[in-house]
Amino acid sequence: MFFLGSYELAVPAIGDETVGRRITIEGQAPQEVVGIDVLYARDGDTIVGVGVIEPEGQTGRLVEVATLAFDRAT
Repeated sequence: MFFLGSYELAVPAIGDETVGRRITIEGQAPQEVVGIDVLYARDGDTIVGVGVIEPEGQTGRLVEVATLAFDRAT
């Protein structure tokens, strides 16, 4: 697997600070490209990171899972 690049995702604010990125990697099969959406949210000294694979341009599942994880952690 090889890292191909990343770009910022538009995600709603969660906690004090929120960062969303789409990371693109080359998959196992030739010509296979996989995108992983990652969201980091911070509240004081607590940082929660969540990653999901979903279709490009969609962040609904990422935000849903990250919000649940963030609420439980804080």
